[in-house]
Amino acid sequence: MISDPQDKFYCRQLVRLACEKSGKFGGDDKLAYVYDGLSCLYASQDIEDQEVIVEPAEFTEKLKKAFRHDIGVRLNRTGSNHELCIHTPPDKMSVDQLSEFKRFLSLVVCQYALDCERYSVLDHGHLFSTDTQKVVVLNGGIELRQGMSKGIRLVDDGKSLKAAFEVDFSTSAFYRAVPLADALNGFRNHDEANEVLRGVRIHPDYNPHRSLNFVCFTKDTPSTYEFQPRDGKMTTVLKYFQDVKKQKIMPKLPLVSVRPKQAGVFPADTVSIVPHQKVRIERLGPRLVDTLHSVRF
Repeated sequence: MISDPQDKFYCRQLVRLACEKSGKFGGDDKLAYVYDGLSCLYASQDIEDQEVIVEPAEFTEKLKKAFRHDIGVRLNRTGSNHELCIHTPPDKMSVDQLSEFKRFLSLVVCQYALDCERYSVLDHGHLFSTDTQKVVVLNGGIELRQGMSKGIRLVDDGKSLKAAFEVDFSTSAFYRAVPLADALNGFRNHDEANEVLRGVRIHPDYNPHRSLNFVCFTKDTPSTYEFQPRDGKMTTVLKYFQDVKKQKIMPKLPLVSVRPKQAGVFPADTVSIVPHQKVRIERLGPRLVDTLHSVRF
């Protein structure tokens, strides 16, 4: 199941385009929906099972950079899961019904902020700001963003149960969406960079549709590392990019090892970090953690 914030962002855009193309999924003008960015969509009207094909010509600019071909948005009505008992008092709901009701409310109160792309979502209970003007650059590869954890609590006022929306603001570290060559400059050495960046999702700048995972900066450089391309003739990475990709690269920067392993190695100035990836705090080390806790927005 898709869980990456960037993928959730794409899914929300695709569902919005599908809704417009299908004429509110076959409903009337009053139809509204709440979508979790994964596989659950709550609609205010009954809608039929359907698949809406969104074509590249209909993509937003950000979708065009990520996808090349038609994408099908498929809606299937649920059986028993995710059905809401809106007209049932919360104190009369079963445990599962109450959990679903609270989940729905938690999504509803954030839907507008997500649709306006002011915030993005990490998981069911955490949002973070996408405003690039309100970030603190920690170093070349890490930035700090304001976020919040949210939840729904039911409060008994003596007459009835009411839903209370709880918010706890916090600051979190994220990988900067920059070329790895720029990210490397923010670390004291390659070992520190390898530790913090290990496993982060990246993509070649000349092929943003391709998703890779960073393993490490190697000791080889484009001018020294030789490999055998499809034509069978040994060449250096530097020459390959000059002759085949028609691209100038920095000859002395380290090469980047990636997963899957068969993808080979890449020059550090030709691959970039995929946006919206949170840094686990244990990756930061004492120096960066102290800076994180001292920042105030």
